[in-house]
Amino acid sequence: GLTPELATLAGNGLKIAVLLPAVGVLQNRYVGVLVHRRRTRPITESMVAFLSISIAGLIVGVRWGEVPGVYVAYAAFTAGHLAQLYWVRRAAHRTAAAP
Repeated sequence: GLTPELATLAGNGLKIAVLLPAVGVLQNRYVGVLVHRRRTRPITESMVAFLSISIAGLIVGVRWGEVPGVYVAYAAFTAGHLAQLYWVRRAAHRTAAAP
């Protein structure tokens, strides 16, 4: 098994990443709406948002150096996925309101 220190590290990291499955479900729903409406550009833009936020979070976390890498990675990727979800959700709602 894991050492107690690694088990604690993994457990705390999991607490940060607990949102990811729900975010993924919602994100895929909005992506499906956009694909159905043949408006795929926002999907690419959302990927740019994900990458930008994730990379920025990783850089800040590494430079700060006070937090274990697993926490930095989970937080950066969770923030990136939330940004991506926001982008596709916004785009899906805009296309619904457009004539």
